[in-house]
Amino acid sequence: MKGNHSRCGAFLAAAFLVIGIALAAAGCGRRGEDDLILAEDPAMAGSSGTGDEAGTGDTCSGEDPEEEPVCVFVCGAVMEEGVYSLPEGSRVIDAVEAAGGYREDADPSYVNQADYVSDAQKLVIPTREEVKALEEQAPVRAGEEDAGDGLVNLNTADESQLQTLPGVGPARARSIIAYREENGPFQDPSEITKVSGIGQASYEKMKAYITAP
Repeated sequence: MKGNHSRCGAFLAAAFLVIGIALAAAGCGRRGEDDLILAEDPAMAGSSGTGDEAGTGDTCSGEDPEEEPVCVFVCGAVMEEGVYSLPEGSRVIDAVEAAGGYREDADPSYVNQADYVSDAQKLVIPTREEVKALEEQAPVRAGEEDAGDGLVNLNTADESQLQTLPGVGPARARSIIAYREENGPFQDPSEITKVSGIGQASYEKMKAYITAP
């Protein structure tokens, strides 16, 4: 009997030892998984932080806002009439090119192609026939009792009256007014060639329409 009790005790001790080892192994495995998760968390947080920093950099471009464009209505003897948006500082030739260029019957010399265009400007390109008709309708100055009758007085005309002259748009009309305000009244119609953007060719087209005491 004593021998049986000894064998039973040894068996129980071995069983408890196996259970203890199994429990210890399970606990180590669980701690390893927790440690692995904890070890991965900082890396994941770091990855998230990097993404946030990259997004902040994308929104701060530091670029200056673009300049406001000017809208010009180009019509008459051009290939495609319409309203065109052009960069600020564009000239008449740029507006014409945006409209597809001159038609074959256009008179490009009627307008100052180097003149600046302004926002909301209406740019009319006449045909050669239209220019000829305008020239034929010009009053005959020789022998007139009143040389100023029916003519635009360069010293008193406002911006809208000046725009009735051949080749004079809003920008050029303002230049004429600015010139006389700075330099005094025009002494002779030919003095208009001193205004920026108006050359001899432009003067020849408008001289029959203007007067200056």
